[in-house]
Amino acid sequence: ACVVLVRQSGRAALVLASPRGAGATVVEVCPKTGALLAGERRAFESVEAAERAVGAGLDGVKARHPARACLGIVALGGHAAILLASRTRVGLVLPGGHAVETVTESQWVRLSLSQCPVEQMLLGDELKNFETLLDFPVDAAHFFCETLDVTSPFPGRAGGHAGGPAGGPAGHNREFVWNDWLRHAFVEAGLGEHCQALVQGLAESRKVRDAEERPMGMALVARRSRIHSGTRYLARGLNDGAGCANEVECELLLWVPEEDPRRFRVASCVFRRGSVPVWWGVE
Repeated sequence: ACVVLVRQSGRAALVLASPRGAGATVVEVCPKTGALLAGERRAFESVEAAERAVGAGLDGVKARHPARACLGIVALGGHAAILLASRTRVGLVLPGGHAVETVTESQWVRLSLSQCPVEQMLLGDELKNFETLLDFPVDAAHFFCETLDVTSPFPGRAGGHAGGPAGGPAGHNREFVWNDWLRHAFVEAGLGEHCQALVQGLAESRKVRDAEERPMGMALVARRSRIHSGTRYLARGLNDGAGCANEVECELLLWVPEEDPRRFRVASCVFRRGSVPVWWGVE
């Protein structure tokens, strides 16, 4: 969980709950560059204590934005925006108790960088491009997991791919991390674990029974590659890195639960599909 607090002066602070239990970290957003000021971060025993500390003093809090997870920050020419997953739905619980959450409601918290030099301010088309970025659809199309890397097939860690970059921070396969650029500030500040890797696709599960009425779990995970994506008129065939257009890695899982929840038998099938790898046109 996280909370974005905006002070009366317009300066913002992020309260980031510890992913490993109690405790919280407060990190300030630089009012000049929009960078996360890792050197000034403070630790508290709880999120509530952290919020009280931020709200103390003359520059009190004027806006509070709580969220299930933080998904990144972008800062460009006097403007900054923080992407939050306000609400999520657990669509899949993988063997071992790893909950995969689909983002059902997101929001951008916009900030004005009051100390940004005038010559760096966005104008005209640049400002329109910034607005276009904030319109990118996130809800009901992306998922993440706090306790397991879901950018690679279960239960392995990430590897490389001919069409894109190899494994990234925290073992993630950056080919499937759609907020990789937005996470950069957190990773650089040593706060990567507080910003979830967002995967575009589907993650759903169902409880089924075999012919002998024994309970089983079944799941489908589909991860869309970000390397060569777009409509068929913009992304065709192969790119320069041999990445297929609109490629999706599909993973079908079937497992039998044991009495001990830490033990399970699992079978999986992983395959990839994409557009026809040839150049073509329409007359």
